Amino acid sequence: MRGFVQTSIGRYEEKALDAGCGQGTALAFLRDTCAAVGSDVSLPMLGPAATRGPVVVQEPFALPFRPASFDAAFAFCVYHHVDATEHVRHLRELSRVVRTGVCNSDTHNRHTGIS
Repeated sequence: MRGFVQTSIGRYEEKALDAGCGQGTALAFLRDTCAAVGSDVSLPMLGPAATRGPVVVQEPFALPFRPASFDAAFAFCVYHHVDATEHVRHLRELSRVVRTGVCNSDTHNRHTGIS
């Protein structure tokens, strides 16, 4: 994963969104490579995440960022929390806030169809 992140956003001045950051595990990893911001719907989860980097509360389908605010967006282990009928809608919203691309990985649930 580190190689993918470095290839995708290999310069620290680039900005990445960790959408659905939870407690900030990936946020801590990303901040070693780029300027990362975490977002989540859960205020209790954002408490621990805030110790690992900047965070904001979010609505999954109306992210609080302007279009093209980030070089890349990552959503790790998010889609098992999102109804399958809403996956494309969420991906569109992530795509709205990035200039480069979106990386999604959800290995918690093999039925999401996303990995």
